[in-house]
Amino acid sequence: MTKPTRGLLRSAGNVSKRFGNTPSRQHSLTKSGSRRSLTKNNSKRLLFDAVSLTAQEAIEASPILSRSPGKSVELYHGDEVKKGKVILYGEFYDLYSVKHLRADDQHDASDASDSAELTATDSAKKYAVKLLSQKRSTEGGIIQQATLRLVLEAKYLARLSHPNLVKAKGIPFGEEVAHGCSDDFFLITERMTETLEARLERWSQNPTRSSFFQNQRLSIDTKRRLEYAKSLIDALKYLHDQNLVVLNLKPENIGFLPDDTIQITDLSCCRELKPKGRRKSSTDNPGCRSDPLGFGIDLMAGESTQSQMARAKSNFLVLAASSGGIPRYMAPEAIVSGAYTKAADTYSWSLVMYEMLAISKPYASFKLGQHLLKVCNEGNRPNLSMHKFPMEVEGLLQMSWRKTYSKRPSMNDLVEAFPCLLNLKPKA
Repeated sequence: MTKPTRGLLRSAGNVSKRFGNTPSRQHSLTKSGSRRSLTKNNSKRLLFDAVSLTAQEAIEASPILSRSPGKSVELYHGDEVKKGKVILYGEFYDLYSVKHLRADDQHDASDASDSAELTATDSAKKYAVKLLSQKRSTEGGIIQQATLRLVLEAKYLARLSHPNLVKAKGIPFGEEVAHGCSDDFFLITERMTETLEARLERWSQNPTRSSFFQNQRLSIDTKRRLEYAKSLIDALKYLHDQNLVVLNLKPENIGFLPDDTIQITDLSCCRELKPKGRRKSSTDNPGCRSDPLGFGIDLMAGESTQSQMARAKSNFLVLAASSGGIPRYMAPEAIVSGAYTKAADTYSWSLVMYEMLAISKPYASFKLGQHLLKVCNEGNRPNLSMHKFPMEVEGLLQMSWRKTYSKRPSMNDLVEAFPCLLNLKPKA
């Protein structure tokens, strides 16, 4: 087996500048430049050694990550993957089409059928590659956190399988984060034809929106959107049954395959709960643990209301900066305290369903401070009266985005409730 190649994820046949200097450039460095480069590389190595250690701790504590990856997940050296055009620029990650996947002559014969070389056209249509954002490449603490999230996301997706959850196609050979080259870590997944965010924008531009009912039954558009919502419930139930919480469910992290199957496409913020789902403490916090990735902050025992509000505001601003805007789909308790249960996904799902049915972005008029005050602290929610939904739909949404997280329905409850919605008829 050949030694894993580092820093060779290439674009259109050219080595990307982000993956290191060429030999000629290296020889032209001055002595002082060499020292600076060495210091930078040592700092970088220490940074990603910490990532590797944290990832290993997570693996050892996780019933899911202790499993073997699925048989459909391939292992690739960096130089076996050529990225194509950018699909999406994100705050932490960039998504590219896959221009070419090359088979490794050293792969085991047992893998030969799945490792056959793909043509550039086929691979570009089927797959996408997720990389750390280039704009974050110089921010040590942020890139360390983002790398760890991507590594764990890849490990989870390689061990999970559900029709409405994006499938991992490939990860680095030997999971190269362990070799100190974490900024080159990548994740190859199925490629979506459209995000829900883009589809909602397209729906909003349609001047002839259909009504909720048509000919004494659900309209075609309404039924399709309710079926999308039900598919998301199925995926979330699958994850919750394994004590995984997504935490970051929102339209831009939901996509559609060519056959219109809806999928959750991002697990970079997911958390694995302890088997009982939560911990008990003197303050009865709604979470299982403090967040190891700086995602949030648990409330402190005996902390004053004023102090809680100050810390909540600080935490909210960090989340807003990291998400590129208002974290409107995130559960208020996760924003305020950084603690989380499965009910956080129920809240996020309810806002996604609301937006699909209303074609209206929740809290669209709220600025940062207003969202924290009105949504997180005062419990304001989208106005349902203007949309004239059936009372069954209104009731389910209102229960799902309750401020008291323990009173929200579970995914099991939603599975049981949904057949009623899919068979609704207008009142006489």
